[in-house]
Amino acid sequence: MSNPLMLFSLIVVTLWIILLTIFLYLIVQKRKDARWKKEVETYKRLYEPILLRYVAYGDEQVPAPSSSAQYVAMIELLDHFIRVLANGVKARVTSLAETYFADYLHKQLYHRRLGRRMNALFYIEDFGLRSFLPELENMYEQKRVTTMEKRQLLNMFALFQHPHVYEYMKNVDESRLLIIQN
Repeated sequence: MSNPLMLFSLIVVTLWIILLTIFLYLIVQKRKDARWKKEVETYKRLYEPILLRYVAYGDEQVPAPSSSAQYVAMIELLDHFIRVLANGVKARVTSLAETYFADYLHKQLYHRRLGRRMNALFYIEDFGLRSFLPELENMYEQKRVTTMEKRQLLNMFALFQHPHVYEYMKNVDESRLLIIQN
């Protein structure tokens, strides 16, 4: 009788330890996430006046970002400015993005997480970074590209008036027909 009771106690204690470990892990992750968001918000407050003067007047020297949080803060601010301000600022934002964010966005395009890759595609589209077109073509041809990424790439090809956008769209339609016929 003592042996099954001991086994049950051992199972309960083991499960309790596992649950406690998961709980502690989640708390640590939550704190790291909160610290990250706070750091990004701090950089946003720091960069906002500088970027606004640069985008609006072009007379401010913008310091290069050096950490991931700085990149994220600057990209989010510029994305916001491009949506809110008049069309005249787009050229300045594009040149700043080409200068500072090309390497960062290139790394994000090949990140293992889909969300990072999609965000990079959206930012490339928003900033009008045509220099990424050869890279985007290579990405479109890869087999491991998701349907969502292909749709975004087609959208970008159409926006950038890519010469082969019609063939890409035709290939997508033909592949759908093959799937439906089978």
